[in-house]
This record gives sequence, C-alpha cells and structure tokens, in this order.
Amino acid sequence: MQTAPAARRPCQMMLHVLVVLRGLAWPRHALAPRDGAQKASAPHSKGTKRDDLEVDLPATPQSSYAALAPRISAMMSQLTLPSFRTMLSSPVSLVRDATSFFDVTHPSSVSGGATIFSSAVNMANTILGTGLLAIPRCISFAGLIPGVVLIIFSAMVTIVTNVFISDAAEVVGGTASFRRLSDAAMDRLSILINSAIVVTAIGIGISYFIIASNGFFYALPAVFGITAPPRWCFVVAVAIITTPLSLLRSLDSLRVTSLFAVLILMAITGLVLAYALPSPDTGPFVACPSDGTASANSCPPGRVFAYTGFDGAMNAMPTLAMAFSCQISTPTLWNEIERPTRSRMLAVYAIALGVAMCMYILVGGFGYATFGDRVLPNVLSSYPLTRAISLARIGLSFVVIFSFPIQALALRNATVSILDSVCARDSASALATQRTATSAARPGRWDVGESGVALTRVISSRRSWQESPRNALSAPAATAAGFLAKEAALFETAAPQAIPTLAFILMAAGVTLTTSDLGIIVDISGSLGASIITFVAPSIIYWCIFPFHTMGRIVAASIFIFGILVIVWGLTQIAMDKSESD
Repeated sequence: MQTAPAARRPCQMMLHVLVVLRGLAWPRHALAPRDGAQKASAPHSKGTKRDDLEVDLPATPQSSYAALAPRISAMMSQLTLPSFRTMLSSPVSLVRDATSFFDVTHPSSVSGGATIFSSAVNMANTILGTGLLAIPRCISFAGLIPGVVLIIFSAMVTIVTNVFISDAAEVVGGTASFRRLSDAAMDRLSILINSAIVVTAIGIGISYFIIASNGFFYALPAVFGITAPPRWCFVVAVAIITTPLSLLRSLDSLRVTSLFAVLILMAITGLVLAYALPSPDTGPFVACPSDGTASANSCPPGRVFAYTGFDGAMNAMPTLAMAFSCQISTPTLWNEIERPTRSRMLAVYAIALGVAMCMYILVGGFGYATFGDRVLPNVLSSYPLTRAISLARIGLSFVVIFSFPIQALALRNATVSILDSVCARDSASALATQRTATSAARPGRWDVGESGVALTRVISSRRSWQESPRNALSAPAATAAGFLAKEAALFETAAPQAIPTLAFILMAAGVTLTTSDLGIIVDISGSLGASIITFVAPSIIYWCIFPFHTMGRIVAASIFIFGILVIVWGLTQIAMDKSESD
C-alpha cells in the first residue's frame, strides 16, 4: 500500500476531524434515499479524475458517520494538491484581482459573483459600525472577565445563527430572502421578521446620521482651527453622500467603502491601545491629562471590576446583540457570493466575526481598563479633546456613512417583502407548489418526503458555479433577480426599491435636524429588533425547516429561549430607566 504524500496528510487529518464533528452535529436518524435518486455515473477510465465526488450519508441508524472517514480518505488519495509554487499568485493575477475588487461596476470576482474576502469585508462592516465604541461600556456592566466571555459567546452564537440562515437558504433554494425562508418555515412569519428588520434599520440609520453630523460639527473645528458652519449643513452633506451609496443595487458594490470603514476602525482600535499603555504625563497619549483637557465625566478613572454579577451580565446582552447583529445581510451574501456552499459561507462568517471579536475584546478590554466604570457609552467621548481623538471622530463619521447603505439595502428589501406579503394572493399554496418542485429538481438538498430525509453532498471540483448541480435552480433565479450580473444597472432606479431608500434617508435626515439625542426609540429598536434578528428569527427558521435535526433543533430552541430572555430583560431595563429619569 502506498503512503499518501506528506503534503496531503494534513488535509486527510482535517477531514477525519470534520467527519467526527459532522457525526456530532447532524442527527443519526434513518436516512432513506430519495425516490428517483441516481448514483454516480459510470466508472471512469484509469488515469482520469472525476469532476464530481458524490457522497451518500448512511441510511440506517446503526451506521456511524465516522464510517465515512475511510471513504473520504480514499477520495482524497485520488486528488492532487497544488504545489506551493502554484498556490502563490503571480503579479499579473494579483493586479487583476485588485483591479476587480476596486472596480465596483463589476463583481469582485473576475469569474462573476462576490469573493469570500469581499463578502467578509461587507459582513465585518455590518457587524462593527459604531458598536465597537460601545463595548467598553458594555463590559463595565458585566465586569472584565464575564464581559470578554460574553463577547466570545456572542460571536459563537452569531456564527451558529448565520449558519442556520445559510443552511435554510440552501434547502429552500432560489433567491434567498427572509420572506422566502420565513414563509417556508411558517406562514406569515416573514411579516414579523421583516418588520423587525425595518425597525432595527431605522433606529441604526438615525443613530448613524446623528453620529456623522455631530462628528463633523464638533471635530472639524478642533482639527483645522476653523469656525464650524451650522449643523444642518453637515446633515445635508451626509445625506448627499449616503444617497448614491444607498442606491447601489448590490451589497458587493459596497466592498470598497466597507474596506475603508474596517480600516478606519482598526486605526481607532490602535488609538485606544495607545492610550491604554503606560506613558509619561506629558506624552501625547495620556487618557486623563492634568492640563484641563480631560473629560470630567471619565476622569479620574473609576474602578475596574473583574465581575459584577448576573444582573450586570444580562444588562450587557442587549448591547452585544446589537453589536453582533449582521443577519440582515446573510441572505444577500448567500445570493451574491460565488459558488455559495456551506464551507465558503463558514469562511465568510469566521473571517468577519473573528475580526470583529478580536477588535471588540481589544477595544472593550483596554477601554474599560483605562476608565473603569466611568467609561462613557461612546468611549471616544471619555478621552481628552486632542487632535488625534478629533481625527478619530471624523473617521468614525465616515465609518457610519459607509455603514448606512448596508442598513438601507436591508430596509429596502424588507419593505418590499412586507408589501409583497400583504398584497400577495394564495402565497401559501404557491410556496408549497414551489417547494415541491424545488425538492424534485435539485440534487444535494434535504428533501422531506414520505420515506424520510436524505442528504446527498456533491463535491464539485471542476465545474463552474453556473454548471454545478448544486446551483441548478438558484443560478437562474439569481440571474433573473439581477444579482451581480455584469450587464445589470449599478444603481437601483425602480420605484418600489428606490422610494423606500429615499424615504429612509429623508427620515433619518429629518430626525437628525430636529434632535441630537438618540432617544428611547434607538434603545427599543436595539433591544427588540436586534434580538429578534440575531437570536429569535434564525432559530424559528431552522426549527421549522429542519424537523429531523435533533441536535440542531436543541441548539435552535436554546438560542430562541435566550433571545426571548434578552428581549424581556432589555425592555424592562429601558422602562425602569425611563421611570427613574421622569
């Protein structure tokens, strides 16, 4: 027996681990083959490689998923891994990829669709936003150790709920949307979920306008030594900048602004770390200087607690739910990414949430350690009015401007879905017919029928996205919807989509002109809407669409109960704070 080359052994070991984890994650029910399901094609001639490697999961309760390990190892022995030299991109390909990424008139991938990096950057921008600067205050509620643990826990839960959504999108088929997934799970559920998306997007959008306008209004004079024009001028300027960005047709077109937003937030993270490090009293990075520029609300610093208690941990959860809320973009990312598969979507989630989690831990931990329990809700407000902090506030204004179009895209899709759900006729019967046709037409899916459930995974090694059986139905649907088609218009000009977007911008600008306080509406939208989108909605969708996944349903039920607890706790705290202030 020949031994596998050394370069192939790590991959085989990883596959063994994945098979074991797969056995723990997926239920071991009796899996019966679908009616009419066909096996792989005729044997191949010696020296040739198959384009598709089809793996059927065991069909009896006695069969163990771990038994797939030898079969997958045998498959891997037939594959040739690229050499190290071929893995390195040539300068020409690097220039081509960079040009494709920064050319927003075309998809980020040269072969069409969005790349993993582009999707991860857009998701990271959706997650971070202004939530990064609220994490130190969030940790002050729970204490340093529980705060860091809750950040890691929230990141893990967010990955799971995003997997719930993408798995459901893979099963339901077609162009993914919360309306399609929700109606497949439960009749009229989409109205509730899309309403939560609209409420959350409105609250976040208004806060973005207020933060951007106030940032320019207060920081520009400090940086350039000029007299600031009236505040309404900055509100109008923010509206002018966000309007064309919000009318872009696809999320992938926002990849460049999302990249700039993430880089600015990384620079702000470095600034927070610089102020946390020990420095001379006369140095440039002193959090509480003695020259009169220190913040009276945060200096001298308060106490740093290792932990505070259960109440403090629960008080931190609504903020973390808002900080990690990114599920509004998951169906769009699934539609746009090139060759959407579970592994590619997991890569997007791991990159985006990994970056966000690390930045949250750094900014939250060091920001809290710097000011203790006297840290303000926006950690930048706790620092002295220096040129560096003023530049950071200007950068934060651009961050929220670049993040606003993502909320506008989610609100636009949710508004159109609500109107369609309310006005549609016989939607339930049409959806049932469509699901039946989808189950019969698409291989490589969970199909629920009289004989039970069967899963066939097709691993495509050479076929393009359009030719893969895995996308036999979804590719035409995405093309018909105009997702990332090179000939599609760059901006959304259709009235049903453009009107909600423009109304959203006018609403945010109008509220910003009348007030500079975020108010209770933003608190309610964060505690209620963000918790529904982050915890409740993905759990319900997964529970209803995957009735045979015992372990997955247990996890979904646990997340659902936790989400309801966070909603009740957050609304109760808002009511108590309101009564105390009155």
